[in-house]
Amino acid sequence: MGVAAKSDEIQSFLGREEALDEIDKAFFLRFAASRILQMEQAHKAFGLVDKDNKGFVVLEDLQRVAQDLGEDLTEDDLEEMIALVDRSGDGLLSPKDFVRIAKKINL
Repeated sequence: MGVAAKSDEIQSFLGREEALDEIDKAFFLRFAASRILQMEQAHKAFGLVDKDNKGFVVLEDLQRVAQDLGEDLTEDDLEEMIALVDRSGDGLLSPKDFVRIAKKINL
């Protein structure tokens, strides 16, 4: 669709009580297209990090990516990153975790 709805615009709009009465087809399509693109980008990023197609990302995957990108991140830094987004607490990042990250950073 090529039309990205702005996240803050959507949040402020949907935060109003009368918002549901005002949603029109164009607004809904912009919102849906934006979310679909965001999810596609998150899944693509996940696939690049999960090089072995395990279905989850572990510390070693993040270490490899950080090294490939020339980032100077310690193991503690990466473990902290995992802990911040790992809702299950198992130390594994799922595709859902990546979608949540994408939403947070407006990917």
